[in-house]
Amino acid sequence: MAGIGGLRMIVDPQLSLARHDHPAPERGSIGELVRAAAARSPGAPALIGARGCMTYAELIDRADRVRAALTARGARRGDLIAVLSGRDLDLPALLLGVLDTGCGYVPIAPHYPRSFTETVLAAARPALIVADAGSSLQLGAEWHDRLIGTGDIHDKTDVPPVTCASDTAYVIFTSGSTGRPKGVVVRHDNVTRLMVAPAYTAIDSSSIALALSPPSFDAAVFDLWPFLAAGARIVLHPDAPPTPDSIAELVRRHGVTTTFITTGLFNRIAEDRSEALAGVEILTGGERGSAVAACRMLDGGARAIVHCYGPTETAVYTTAARFTADARPTEPFSIGGPIAGTSCYVLDSDQQPVALGTEGELWIGGEAVAAGYLGDPELTQQRFRPDPFRPQGRMYRSGDSVRMQRDGSLIFLDRLDAQLKIRGHRVEPGAVARHLEAIDGVRGAVVLAAELSPGDVRLHAFVTTSIKSNGLESQLRSRLQAELPPAMVPARIVIVPSFPLSANGKVDRDALLAHLTAAAGGSVEPHYDDRDQAAVAALFTSVLKLAPASLDDDFFDLGGDSLLAMRLLGQLRTQLGWEGTLQDLYADATVRGVARRLADMAAPFEAGVL
Repeated sequence: MAGIGGLRMIVDPQLSLARHDHPAPERGSIGELVRAAAARSPGAPALIGARGCMTYAELIDRADRVRAALTARGARRGDLIAVLSGRDLDLPALLLGVLDTGCGYVPIAPHYPRSFTETVLAAARPALIVADAGSSLQLGAEWHDRLIGTGDIHDKTDVPPVTCASDTAYVIFTSGSTGRPKGVVVRHDNVTRLMVAPAYTAIDSSSIALALSPPSFDAAVFDLWPFLAAGARIVLHPDAPPTPDSIAELVRRHGVTTTFITTGLFNRIAEDRSEALAGVEILTGGERGSAVAACRMLDGGARAIVHCYGPTETAVYTTAARFTADARPTEPFSIGGPIAGTSCYVLDSDQQPVALGTEGELWIGGEAVAAGYLGDPELTQQRFRPDPFRPQGRMYRSGDSVRMQRDGSLIFLDRLDAQLKIRGHRVEPGAVARHLEAIDGVRGAVVLAAELSPGDVRLHAFVTTSIKSNGLESQLRSRLQAELPPAMVPARIVIVPSFPLSANGKVDRDALLAHLTAAAGGSVEPHYDDRDQAAVAALFTSVLKLAPASLDDDFFDLGGDSLLAMRLLGQLRTQLGWEGTLQDLYADATVRGVARRLADMAAPFEAGVL
C-alpha cells in the first residue's frame, strides 16, 4: 500500500501494525547533510532574519568558528553543550558548530525563568554553555567558568568534523510528573530520517520555510535541518510571539512555501485570518487537530495541510496526513500513517496488537525511537522496550489511545495518562501541582486542563491553603511565572475550601471543571461599577471563554496571549471605540484598567459638550 509521497508503507491486513521503511538507511550525520548542500550552492541564501541574510558559505564558516571555540575550551565528542539563544540569525550556526564537534546541544529558550534554566542545567550538566550577552544573565555564578559568549567566537578551524549517525544530536527537556524536567536524548539518525527524502512534505532547494518555533521546542528541529539539507531558504520569525499579522507579512514579503504551526496558533489563524498563508503548505500538530479549521485554511488558499503527530521521544514527527482542496479532511481528523523510518503499532494492555479499527495504545518503533531519558535508566526502561515485531529494534510507549484504519492511518482518540499539550509544549499537570504544593501555606493543589473552546486547551489550578490573603491567586501565579515556562502557568488559580470528592473518595475533577464551564458560559456578574467595566468584562469572556471574577483580573493571567490580545484589541476598537494600542493593553490588562482607559478617552469629548 502506498504511503504519503508514494513510498512503500506495509500494513498488516488484520492487525494494527504498520511500518514505513526509509529508502536511504545510511544517511550520515546532520552536519554532513548540511555541508553537502552548502558545497552545492555556497552563495545561495540559507537564512533570512531581522539582522539580514546569511549564505550557506557564511553559515559553514560561522559553524567552523563555533567548533573551534568549543574545541579550544576542551569540548570532546559525546559532551553536551547548552545553547541559550532565541530565534536568531546566529542560532543555526551555533547548533551546527556543536554538532560538528561531535557534541549534543541542549537548547534553552532565553525567555524561560532563571530557575527553570538552572534546573535544566543541573540535570544536563553541560560541559560548556554558549550564550549571547543577554541570555548569559540567566546563569548563576557556578556556570560562569563554562560560558562561551557568542561575541568571543573568532578563530576558525580547518580540522574536519567528527560525527557519526549514532552520536547524540540534542537533548530536549519536557515536563515531568515529579516536577523535575526530563531530558530526551535524540541521535543524529533519528533526525536525518526527516532530512533525506522527506516525503511527508515537499522540500527541495526552491523551498522557502518560515521558522516559528523556539529552539527549546522540538518543532524547531524541523524548522531548520530538513531545509538546510535541501539547500533551501529559511525565514526566521523575529524572536517574539508570532501573530496572524506578523506571519502574513513574512509570507507575503518572502514568498514562503512551507511552515510548521502549532495547533492552537493554526486554529486562531483559521478563525481570524484564514488567507494569511495562501499558497503555503502548512504542517500542523502538537494538540488535537480540527478538520473544520483545516478546511477553513484550505478555503483561504493554503496549498496543502499536513496534519502531523509525534512525541519528542520519536524525533518531532511520527505520522503525517496530507490534505488539499481536492482531498479535504473530515472528522475525525486523521493524523496519518508512519513516515519513512517509522513503525506504528496499536497494542492492548498485554502489548499484543489489536484488530484493525480497534482502540489501543500507540507504540512507535523504527529509526524514530530516541535513545531514552538523560540520567534516568528506570524511566527509560519503563517507556522504551524491545520491539517484538522487528529483531534488534526498540519501541516507545506513547501513552496515546488511537485507532488504526485499513490504510495504516491513525485516528487520535485521547491521552491515556495525565500528559497533555499546551500551545504545542508537552506538560504534565502533576508537575505544576508539585510546584504549587512546594509554596508555603499551600495544602494541596489539583491542576486540570479544560478545552473551553475547540483547540484552545488551558491549565487551571485549584488550591487549598491555610493562608487568608487578598490577591493570593495573583501571588501564586507570580511565583509560578518566576519558576516555570509560560505553557506550564495555569490560566486561572482558584482557591477552594476543600476538593470535592466522588463516590469512590477520589477528587471529583468533573465538579472542579464544572465551575470553569459555568463561568465561561455565564453572564457578566452585576458587581461592576459602570457600563464600561461590564462591557470590558463581557469582551474578556467572549475572547477567553472564561469570565473574569473581579475588576482586577488580568487578561493575560486568565490565559490570554499575544494572539488573543490582538483579537481583544479588535473587538475593543469595533465595539467600544478603544483608541489604545497593544502596548497600552500590556501596560494594564485588568478589567478596571481597560475600562479606565475607555473613560479617559471619552472624558475630553464629554467636557466639550454643552
